Amino acid sequence: MIDRKKKDIINTLVPISIFYKTRVGKNIRCPDVSAHKHGDKSPSAHIYENKIFCFKCRRYFNVSDIAVYNHISLDKLYEKLVEKYGSNLEIEYLKRREEPEEEIKIEVKKENKSFIDFTKEYFNSL
Repeated sequence: MIDRKKKDIINTLVPISIFYKTRVGKNIRCPDVSAHKHGDKSPSAHIYENKIFCFKCRRYFNVSDIAVYNHISLDKLYEKLVEKYGSNLEIEYLKRREEPEEEIKIEVKKENKSFIDFTKEYFNSL
């Protein structure tokens, strides 16, 4: 059994594109076809960066889940990552985990304006 940290490393570093020959933003059939009454005849899952969401069964699937559904050993996936990154595996993992998300900053000028006046000006400027 693979531990939780190794699973998280796999989900962070392995691209979902190794399982599907389509790009992010497209719809595919659900990885868990057995969860659908008629086998998910029409694509009901959406591909995101490193996960898939099925709108019919309302579930997220990450890379390790999809590997299990495709009968791929998580230990072998982890070994391949060790081969690829070597001693830099932990560094690469931490680097990708800590990538800052874009922040939206709003500058507020210090003036004697009411909140309502400020919001009107701000939204009119957009």
